[in-house]
Amino acid sequence: MNTLAIILWLVAAPTEHIRCAEYVARINAAGERAGALIADGLAGDDPAAQSAAMQAAHDFYDTRRLAALLPTVSPPVQVALLGLLARRGDPVAMPSVVALARSANTEVRAAALRALGPLGDASVVRLLAEAAANGETAARQALLELRRGDVGAAMVAEWASPPLQKELARALAQRAEPATVGPMMKLYLETGNETLREALRQVCQRSRSAAEPVLAALTEGNAGALLPVCGGLVDPRVRVVLRRVGGRALCGTKDPELVPELIELARVSDDAAVRALAFRAAARLSKGAASFRQLLALAKGPEEKRLVLAGLAALRDAEALKMALSLCEDVEVGAEAAEAARQLREALAKPEWLTNWEVAGPYRQEGKNFSQLFEIVFPPETEEVGAVRWKVLPAESPVDLQKALGDGEQCVAYARTRVLSDKEQPARLEIGSDDGVKVWWNGQPVFARNVARLLTPGEEKVNVTLRPGVNTLMLKITQNNLGWAFCVRLVK
Repeated sequence: MNTLAIILWLVAAPTEHIRCAEYVARINAAGERAGALIADGLAGDDPAAQSAAMQAAHDFYDTRRLAALLPTVSPPVQVALLGLLARRGDPVAMPSVVALARSANTEVRAAALRALGPLGDASVVRLLAEAAANGETAARQALLELRRGDVGAAMVAEWASPPLQKELARALAQRAEPATVGPMMKLYLETGNETLREALRQVCQRSRSAAEPVLAALTEGNAGALLPVCGGLVDPRVRVVLRRVGGRALCGTKDPELVPELIELARVSDDAAVRALAFRAAARLSKGAASFRQLLALAKGPEEKRLVLAGLAALRDAEALKMALSLCEDVEVGAEAAEAARQLREALAKPEWLTNWEVAGPYRQEGKNFSQLFEIVFPPETEEVGAVRWKVLPAESPVDLQKALGDGEQCVAYARTRVLSDKEQPARLEIGSDDGVKVWWNGQPVFARNVARLLTPGEEKVNVTLRPGVNTLMLKITQNNLGWAFCVRLVK
């Protein structure tokens, strides 16, 4: 083919992107007729015209006119328009989107349900719950994203419909809104519904501020109903009621402060089942050699001795090693005792990497880089109850914040953990961070390094004092670009 032939072929058969650009140019030059060209392009069957019209619609059309086009276009264009409307986030489009939420076309229906997350309000709760109950995952996600109107109250109001309860409970639990807990608790106390009880329990676990209405209402009189909801929380009000109620209810606690009561219950209970539960709970929560010494004296049979040995192996304590060695000649658990002693010897010979972390973030401010963000106070630093959502991470070290929070630049994250000690003793934190790091120990700032760098384990060394019981450690980690991680080991 000669040069002239090639030129003539290109003119006669322009590529898709060239035709699209031509159509955009026509729309830009059309003035008052631009709207008609956009509508024709979207409603037609020319892919180039549809693509050009979609691009132009974003700039030329207001939300109401865009939404009005939905019934006039083909399903693929409906899906694209629904995505555009969702990104705009203008609730004016909601009625038109609702009309497609029951479309027979699977892709259109999913796109409409997905768009109702940013566009919908409390009035679409039932529609989304019904769709979620029918297996529409887009509706399930939209129930979590709804923000307009009193969404929580609308979910509680729809509870009377049994087919929707599972999806409503899922959404209520994951939204964990403090304002919804009161109505949820009232309905639960009236109905005793187990699905609602589990949703309330999850809300209390996710957000301490959301748990406040339940904790405030907890008394010895309603303990049977409310302890299954909040009994796992570590809170003085729960502790008081559990101490008064005792028995089986006490055995479900997660509060290490109640270990003495659990040990006493295991010692005096005439109910074999309750005694076994109390023993197991005490072994699970005990953090000191003294508690395990009492449990070892109470242990009945090899299974309970193994529970004690499992707890001892996690202590990293010389007294724990002595107790494990004392059981090495035991006929029933000698092998397990020898293994626990081996683990303790190894653990005591090397520093302890901290692996049980919760993180919050990322936090940003427009126009601020990572170095400036280092000095800006974000909610985790204010100690405002309920202002921060902490995410529990898998146990690992170093901690990869990009894996935990997603890729990003010019931002900060916070990480926190707890360190238990059976006595007051000096210790040293050895910290590595990518990039800068600020450190709080038991609520007090103890170190800061505002820098861009790669992760080097143990690069920073900070002397601290372990107090008896629970010690808190919080880090602020900045992110410039590329990697984002940290690690901390504790040397006693």
